[in-house]
Amino acid sequence: NALTFSGPSKGYNEQHVTQATLSGELFTLAADRPAGLALGAEYRKYEGQDVPDPFTVFGYTSGSIGSIVGGTIDVWDGFGELAIPIVSGVDFFDDLEVDVAGRVFKYNLFDADTTYKIGAKWRPIRDITLRGTVGTAYRAPTINELYSGVALSADPANDPCDDYTRIQANPKLTQAQKTAFINRCAQFTGLAPGTGGAQNGPITQIYATTGGNPNLKPEKADTYTAGVVYTPRQMKNLSVTVDFYDIEINNPIQRDGAQFVVNSCVIGNVKSACDRITWTGGDVSNVNDYLANQGKETRQGIDLGFRWLIPSTVGKFGINVDGSYLIKHDIQKSPTTGGEILHAKGTYDLVNSNIVGGVNPSFKANIGLAYFLGAFNATVMARYIGSFKECAGSIDGNSGGTDCTFAGDLYHTVPAVTTYNLAAGYSFGTMYGKTTMAAGIENLFDRAPPVIYSNITQWSDWNYDFLGRRYYFRLAQTF
Repeated sequence: NALTFSGPSKGYNEQHVTQATLSGELFTLAADRPAGLALGAEYRKYEGQDVPDPFTVFGYTSGSIGSIVGGTIDVWDGFGELAIPIVSGVDFFDDLEVDVAGRVFKYNLFDADTTYKIGAKWRPIRDITLRGTVGTAYRAPTINELYSGVALSADPANDPCDDYTRIQANPKLTQAQKTAFINRCAQFTGLAPGTGGAQNGPITQIYATTGGNPNLKPEKADTYTAGVVYTPRQMKNLSVTVDFYDIEINNPIQRDGAQFVVNSCVIGNVKSACDRITWTGGDVSNVNDYLANQGKETRQGIDLGFRWLIPSTVGKFGINVDGSYLIKHDIQKSPTTGGEILHAKGTYDLVNSNIVGGVNPSFKANIGLAYFLGAFNATVMARYIGSFKECAGSIDGNSGGTDCTFAGDLYHTVPAVTTYNLAAGYSFGTMYGKTTMAAGIENLFDRAPPVIYSNITQWSDWNYDFLGRRYYFRLAQTF
């Protein structure tokens, strides 16, 4: 019991919303339906507080330090949307509609601002629909992002200066680069180039001091979409969709990640990054990595959809395909780390617009085949995740962290993976209601996840199936 304690902690999150809306029909142009207008006003109040136990606040535990967090955000906004069907039922204009929406708002912590969206849908013939939108978006920092206290994060990362011999062994560095990096390491660690460095063994985690930032600015985004829907009359129950998207977020709120800060210092020679690092005994012992506004995040891609239900004399057959092709996913980092651009497409550099650890293949898809006969149904589902590369964390080739941005990128290719699921079900009615039986096999061929070193598991990533082949049976009764 000397190693345990009981400490009270408390916290709450509340959201209060008051809203008024008004909607109705306005006028009719050359279309088969009238224009519609919706208006509204809203007041929102967010409150939150987190009070860890005193032992955690003062750092007397073996876990991370926690701080008392609390704050309030008030928002006043007004919004409106106008849908205008312009024309329908004529040559080359089977249907044409424009939609305009806008919002004006004021946060108590930030200046008043606005967002808008303009969308259009044109169906020149009944088989083809063209659609697109142009708009803006706004996200204010949350209470946690603004006011959360100091905490420690054990980031997947490695110290490039721990062992100079691994830098010398990197085949992707020139001798001039090796000499420059080792000399820079010696400057920070205090260990001369000839000593080989601290050599405390591969370090796969680095502590980062994290927390909120009351100086954060709101995120603002520009969004663009364009797509086509094909529903041929000659082939009933067939639908094909192709949609392009382009999203640019300015001032995204993110951490840099310990690995990126260390690499910006040692490899990029960015002084402001070096000032955020503490070295102890020849190794990186801590990185200051509070939330900050980065430069810009850009995502571009194409989403594909295919749906076809085929009737026959022996039942119905269905085909469903959802695919996504990633054209670009870049983040321009803040000037404090040199303003480098991280290219996430085809790498493991980014996760959810944050620090390292994201499965970002060029292509991924879900494909399903289904069969229906009366109350019986059966499906085969395939989930495909394309290949990408995982880079070593830094110039020494160690596997902790990942960073494909700087010189000396050693990497391995994470292979494409496809897993299959089978399922079947049958429903029937009784005097007690409807009974449904279902059974299935998940991960039919017992496909193991690929090796990904930089995930916190140091084995693979949560996007893959860890459990292997498994079976299930389900019985449901509706009364």
